[in-house]
Amino acid sequence: MCTSLRESALRLAQTTFHATVIFLLSFFFCNVSLACTVVIKANDQAILVGNNEDYIEPRTKIWFFPPADESHGFMIWGFGRYLYGSQGGMNDQGLFVDILAVGLTGWKHDPGKPDFGNDEIQHILKHFATVDEVVEFFQQYDVDLSYARFVLADARGQSAIVEWGRDRLQIIFKKEDYQIATNFVQSEFDSPEEYPCQRYKVAAQILQRQEIPTVDLIRRVLSATCFEAYYCRTLYSTICDLKKKKVYLYHFHNFQEVVIFDLKEELPKGGRSYAIPALFDVRPFSEIFQDQYGSQLGARDFIRIIEEKGIDEGIKRFYDMKEESRTINRYVFEEWLIKSIGLSFLSRNKMEEAIEIFKLNSQLYPESWDVYYTLAEAYVKNGNKGMAIKNYQKALDRKPDESNILKILNELKNENE
Repeated sequence: MCTSLRESALRLAQTTFHATVIFLLSFFFCNVSLACTVVIKANDQAILVGNNEDYIEPRTKIWFFPPADESHGFMIWGFGRYLYGSQGGMNDQGLFVDILAVGLTGWKHDPGKPDFGNDEIQHILKHFATVDEVVEFFQQYDVDLSYARFVLADARGQSAIVEWGRDRLQIIFKKEDYQIATNFVQSEFDSPEEYPCQRYKVAAQILQRQEIPTVDLIRRVLSATCFEAYYCRTLYSTICDLKKKKVYLYHFHNFQEVVIFDLKEELPKGGRSYAIPALFDVRPFSEIFQDQYGSQLGARDFIRIIEEKGIDEGIKRFYDMKEESRTINRYVFEEWLIKSIGLSFLSRNKMEEAIEIFKLNSQLYPESWDVYYTLAEAYVKNGNKGMAIKNYQKALDRKPDESNILKILNELKNENE
């Protein structure tokens, strides 16, 4: 691929990545009960933040990124998948950020602001130290808040929620010695009495009764607001001590076993990652039940079948998995998920597997421009310019206003002459 074509593809990939994030959040809203909880409790001595991550994705993971010349060191948590793994994190300045899914907010693009097409969480943790700096970032850039709200807290005791409500960007700063965020647009309501979330009310009831922020208090709140259902469970929990730069990690709301990370000690060890389940000795029954009976994203088992038995058998088994159900759908396969699986094979130069998976995605979602764009990228990497041109054209037919696709297509046709 020539340099200009590669640059055009990169620009479009950034746009595609951001759109994928929003699609992921919309999938979360439409198909899975919204059930994550973040609580903040602060005084002059301590600022503690607790988080329950509730979802159906078993591949939970944490990463460490040491400080660089112009960036802070940080830890993030989330999911071990190719697309948008990070859900939240804390940096060596004591800044916390996490993202929560909400229903459709009515967010509108602001043409007066530049788009931000990268991973907002990692950018925030790399470059900022305070809530005020992050708020300024949201005020300067056009960050898509169609299905998401961000929760922020820092070592100075400030915290805020960034969301889209009542047709504008809303910044909700902490007014009490605590702040709570779940999965509804808080600025749409006039008072806490109107809030529709029972988890919010349970958390508030506990936090209002205790003046001193302690790990035990936050753990109690997280335990009281954890979620268990066939289609969604609390997969991991974190408690962040923003002053001491420590993270307490729990697995499947088993609050009797904890792994503690001191960022002052961990970050100098260098960049690395861990699967969260592997860090714990006890496999709780809730995890076993979820694995055996609950609904889950089908990527893990689908990838395993392909790697063990080949792509042809994997495709055959895919359709069985897609239809498998008990009291609920056993496996969830969405466009973004299948794309993520294909990209994971593409990144390892397993071209046959990647192309077949992208073809599968185009068969399942034929009206999506992105499935053809991704398939075309794979054909380019595999040296098949004819099939790449064919699929870029299909992408352009479905998204005729995307000038970058047209530019890539024209340059590829010129190369192919």
